[in-house]
Amino acid sequence: MKLTGTPFLILSILLVPLSIALLMALWGRLGGPKAVQAAGRLGLVLFAQVTAVVMVFVLVNNSNQLYGNWGDLLGTDSHVRAVPPPPPVGGPAAAMSPDQSKVIQSFTGVDDPAVPKDVKETQLKGRLSGVDGEVLVWTPPQYDDPAYKGKTFPVVELLAGFPGSSSAWFGWCWTTSGSTRRPTTGAWPGTRPAHTAPPASR
Repeated sequence: MKLTGTPFLILSILLVPLSIALLMALWGRLGGPKAVQAAGRLGLVLFAQVTAVVMVFVLVNNSNQLYGNWGDLLGTDSHVRAVPPPPPVGGPAAAMSPDQSKVIQSFTGVDDPAVPKDVKETQLKGRLSGVDGEVLVWTPPQYDDPAYKGKTFPVVELLAGFPGSSSAWFGWCWTTSGSTRRPTTGAWPGTRPAHTAPPASR
């Protein structure tokens, strides 16, 4: 069951009235010593409170896409595999040489209902930075138009921050529909690294 999926949202909403009904039904029926009754009632109250908090969390998370999946929430998933120290100022000239062959990226669809179907995902490793991770990319319709062959497009890079996922930009903030005065490509790099290399010594 996906964290941002509709089934989990419905379940979190239904659990709230069910927990309240359970609290009211069992409040006066708990038997045993007073300590056991008190503990049982406290457990019922806490259960009702937890279900309410979970429902609010799911609603807020689905609205703002703070955590895209269970791995993001539990810290077991990573969108960035490596973040090495930055290259020295003036970096290796060979890496910036225009004669160096271009890297052809392969793109796949994004398995996230919050992300529009025309947004693609790729695994990118920066030549200069060495950063290796997931990047979501949207290209305007003109990108595949033969009339624009050889044209370059400006790129807008958007970072979701932490907590947050690349899909946080979609829905309420970024739209791939409509027209702009200038065709622009959008790029959303992942922002949650698996590990960060220590800074280079000076």
